[in-house]
Amino acid sequence: PTTIKVANPQKFKVCGMVLNNPIPLYDYRPSVTGYLLEMDTAETVSSAVQVDLLHHPEESNKHTSVMWEILKQFHTLTFMEVTPTRACLPFHVLSVERLARAFVGAPT
Repeated sequence: PTTIKVANPQKFKVCGMVLNNPIPLYDYRPSVTGYLLEMDTAETVSSAVQVDLLHHPEESNKHTSVMWEILKQFHTLTFMEVTPTRACLPFHVLSVERLARAFVGAPT
């Protein structure tokens, strides 16, 4: 995991995680997509960085244990940022689209 330092810690709230390991992409597929969210507490503006958790199909046991660790620590496998004034698609449509991208491996 990567540690993120913020210049003014009272101004920002950072939630989520980043996987920062070099992974060869040959025969690996994205299976879980997460987000690192950064929100300015003084405003309603926030930014999100998409994070893909990659796994090797032949190492499904290791992948399953990683997913369980994420569930234990964060109680979720996905983070979504939906701002009603900016969202052009309903939440459930965005969820399906992002999951489809993760499982099919389409470029983001």
